[in-house]
Amino acid sequence: MRRLVLILFLSLLMLPGFVVAQTLTPERAGDAALEEARQMGRVGPGQNVFLGDVASFPGLLRIELRSTQQGSSIKGKPFAIYEFDSRTGRIVRHDFLDTSLDTTKVASFPEGRIAIHGVLRNLPGYILNTPDFKSAFVVWAEAQGRVVATDTELFGTTAYLLKGIPTTVGSVAIKAKIRGYDLLTLHPGVPINPAQPAGTIGGIDVDFHQMTPILRDVRLVVQSTPPAPDKPMSFPNGARARVTCQQTGKSVEVISMNGMAEAVIPEVPTGWNVQFLAINLDSGYFSGLLGPMIVPEDGGSAYTDLIQLK
Repeated sequence: MRRLVLILFLSLLMLPGFVVAQTLTPERAGDAALEEARQMGRVGPGQNVFLGDVASFPGLLRIELRSTQQGSSIKGKPFAIYEFDSRTGRIVRHDFLDTSLDTTKVASFPEGRIAIHGVLRNLPGYILNTPDFKSAFVVWAEAQGRVVATDTELFGTTAYLLKGIPTTVGSVAIKAKIRGYDLLTLHPGVPINPAQPAGTIGGIDVDFHQMTPILRDVRLVVQSTPPAPDKPMSFPNGARARVTCQQTGKSVEVISMNGMAEAVIPEVPTGWNVQFLAINLDSGYFSGLLGPMIVPEDGGSAYTDLIQLK
C-alpha cells in the first residue's frame, strides 16, 4: 500500500505545471514552465529556452523564460512569463512573448491592458448548428458597476478572447447576453494583478451545463389530411401520434379526435432553430415535420403552431 502511494505521489510530481509548494524555487519553477511549453509545442527546433529574471510577490512567484537559437552567443530575447502560486506550486498564468512563433503566439496588448481567454464548453448542438451563431453573442467585462471592456473576439467554435481590460480594476466580472438566455454572469470575479505585464489570462472557461436557457412550452396542433375517395386520412379518429422536439428529445403521445389533436411539448429552447417531428404510430408512413423554426423568447404562455401528417 505504501509503495502504491509513493508511486502515485511521484507520478503527480511529473505532471506539467505542478511543483511541490515546500520546494518551490525559481529553478524548479523554470523546469516546470519549460516542460509545459514543450508539451504545448511552443519550443521550436534548435531553440534554447532558459530561466531569466525572477520576481516574488505575496503568494506569487513570477519567472521569465528567455530564448536563443543554438549557436547564438547573445543574451537571448524574452520568450514567456510564468506565474506560480507560491502556496500550491501551480501555474496560474502564462504569456508567450516570443514572436518567432507567429502561428501560436498569444496576442500582445498595450501596457496596462490585458485580455481574458476561455472556452465556452458544452454549447448546445442547436446553437453550434446555426450558421453565424457567434453574431448572437455579446460578451463584456464589468468592474464596480462599470463596463470596462467590450472588445470580444469569438473564434473557432467555442473560444472567446475579451481584450483591453485595464490592469488597475482589481477584478472583473465577465457578463454576456446570448440569444435564448437571460443576462449571464460567465464568471463572477476574475482577479487582475496590477503588477502583471500586458498579456492574456487563460483558462476562464464557461460550462453551459450550468447555464439555464429561456424555455417555453410549445403547443402543436396535429392535423390530419382531409378524407378523400382514393386516399385514407393521415390521422383518423382514434389514431395515435408521437410528437418530438428533435433538439431536446422530449416527446408526447396524442390521440386523434375529429382528425386532430393537441400536443404540448414542455421546456423547448427559445431563440434558436428547433424542429418538431410527428409520426402516426398506427400507420408509420404518415409523418409531419415542422421547422427549422425559432420559438420567441418573450411570452408567458405556450407558443402555438400547426403540424400536419402527410
